[in-house]
Amino acid sequence: MESFGPLLVSSVVANATVHQFLGYKSLYEIPPLHLATNREFIFFIGLGVTAGSLAPMYLELLDKSKAFFAKLNLPLFVKLMGGGAVVGIISAYYPQVWGNGYSVVNSILHTDWLWYILLTVLILKLIATAATSGSGAVGGVFTPTIFMGAALGALYGHGVHAAWPNISSTPDVYTVVGMGSFLAATTYAPLTSILMIFEMTMDYQIILPLTLACVTAYFTARFYSEDSLYSESLRKKRSEKPVPSFASMHISDVLRKNPPCVNTRATFSEITKLFVEQHVNHLYVTDDKMRFHGVIPLHEIKPYLNNESLARAIVAADIAKTDFPVLTPEMKLSQALDIFAKHAGERIPVLDDLRSRKLIGVASKTDLLLSFQEGYLTAS
Repeated sequence: MESFGPLLVSSVVANATVHQFLGYKSLYEIPPLHLATNREFIFFIGLGVTAGSLAPMYLELLDKSKAFFAKLNLPLFVKLMGGGAVVGIISAYYPQVWGNGYSVVNSILHTDWLWYILLTVLILKLIATAATSGSGAVGGVFTPTIFMGAALGALYGHGVHAAWPNISSTPDVYTVVGMGSFLAATTYAPLTSILMIFEMTMDYQIILPLTLACVTAYFTARFYSEDSLYSESLRKKRSEKPVPSFASMHISDVLRKNPPCVNTRATFSEITKLFVEQHVNHLYVTDDKMRFHGVIPLHEIKPYLNNESLARAIVAADIAKTDFPVLTPEMKLSQALDIFAKHAGERIPVLDDLRSRKLIGVASKTDLLLSFQEGYLTAS
């Protein structure tokens, strides 16, 4: 961990520079944050210990859910239906657990939630995430982890502020720090967590409490377990090939070939069939020469499902989103991180070059974070 401090400082400066000259809007609407006193730093360490203690339980629940569904001697679609039924029943009463959670986290940051509502939503989101992940449904656990970190931080902040109102910040500060500390405790990537939360706030006041909480959460979680959220994936990758340094890696190193594609002339029925068959959130639209024309998100087809006459009249090219970010194989992973930071999705298409625009694969946010964590732990 000797290189942690200098790496953090240089990364913060780099990210601040990107914000200053390029700028982008964060997915989370962070309010202005104000620290009360220097004495409350002990509370942020306490938040780190809390997040680090609970994170291994969260990961164990995810593992047990996967093991439970794996033991079921049922077809995949039945398992998916089971996981979906659990999420659907919960969402009928608490819709806050549905989806990626961006709007709910923003609401927690800007409104004063009652503590018992926060606790209920936190527990139900945990159950819904376990059911989704365990059943093998499309979707990751990255944004749910941030969601639960926000709820945990808000709960902790409510308790601290109620007990020591004169020396503690308002709960929104703990909500933001909770997002980073729980992420650090589950991914074992404290530097990544600090940088992500700093990019959301661009508030230098938050750096010290955020660093204290994230590093404390990381070491606390490591005390309980050596396995992180991505340990299994890391073990598989290490067994396949030596670990390169993150700085030397390019998109070609994490490229996934054979992305789910649809021809520009594909009919609406062909599009819906592909979504059903491939269980994906995006289809990449290409012509006969595999030149990239855009992306069709799953949610974009919903307006046409109840309009048969309109659905018959359109083809893939008509509903493709053309303003979608792209990557190239020779691009450094450090460059790609900036592009992913501005993009809400999990995957970005990779083109052979920007002139021919031939689609050759996709790169995922998870793979980039794995590579970052793997390279950092190896260097440490």
